[in-house]
Amino acid sequence: MQNALDLMQKINWFLKPIKNLILFFFTTKAGIILLIILLVLYLFYLTGREVRHRRLLYEAARRRAQFTGVNAILIFFEQIGKLFLQLINNITVVLVVLLLLIGIVGLSSAFDAVGNYVKNQQRIQDLKLVIKNLSQDYEVAKIKILNYDYRNNVTTFKISYYDYATGKYLPDPQTISIKGSKIYVLSLVINFDYSLIETGSKVNLAIPFKVFSDVVPSKDAIPLKVLDTAGIPLIYHRNAEQIYGLDSSAYAMRLREIARYISDKRAARRAGVRSILGASPHNMLIPRKGMVYKILVEQTGGLVIKRAEAF
Repeated sequence: MQNALDLMQKINWFLKPIKNLILFFFTTKAGIILLIILLVLYLFYLTGREVRHRRLLYEAARRRAQFTGVNAILIFFEQIGKLFLQLINNITVVLVVLLLLIGIVGLSSAFDAVGNYVKNQQRIQDLKLVIKNLSQDYEVAKIKILNYDYRNNVTTFKISYYDYATGKYLPDPQTISIKGSKIYVLSLVINFDYSLIETGSKVNLAIPFKVFSDVVPSKDAIPLKVLDTAGIPLIYHRNAEQIYGLDSSAYAMRLREIARYISDKRAARRAGVRSILGASPHNMLIPRKGMVYKILVEQTGGLVIKRAEAF
């Protein structure tokens, strides 16, 4: 099977540029205009050559009548007629050429369709393996309450994000101050039910991305710095030894695709993602100075906040 695919790719490497050229000239406005211009230039070339020939004949015959522009125009239309008659006389060759062009386009398109199908099947398989790698319980972050200002009802806390690729927390925690005495973490839940990469069971991925409180509503929630510079959630980082079923480059590529669903709803719909919703855990942070919490993601896609020992 793989040998047949490789052979098709090699053949299509030669056919595809020809197909693109054919489609450009016969299916695009710019191509058709360019084709007409080339045809007109060719007719001008034939006309100019015939005009020079006729002028020489006039001079050789020492005719009194002058060779005028009208003669040149008549010769131009004469060349159009000759070209048309040549096409009619060689209709078999013309039809063979047209069939050859159609065959090239059809064969290359068929090879493209087969190649795209195989690539899409591989893509779906890779995405399923990525989901399998991420569908487990794992720690997301630790939160330490730094202070609670009773007078102004402001809670200040530090959140440290865990990076599974390095096996430790990132060195620069995020410090947040928010009004309120009850703090909630809002997560983004990507629901893959009924999608192309859904495996038959409930498949949800939760990403904590904002915090709000009993005073600050969820619509005004404060964003968490949970994404890396490529837009990939930090909690999805893995090193090569931690990735199951595919290599690290394929994992990274498919992970970028999943991460794109967060900001690109159209891409998410194309992938069959059922929904991307915000949800908050039932438990909350109690703002007592020095108290430490862990944020955990469960295999089912839920988010859990638990007490932890102080740093």
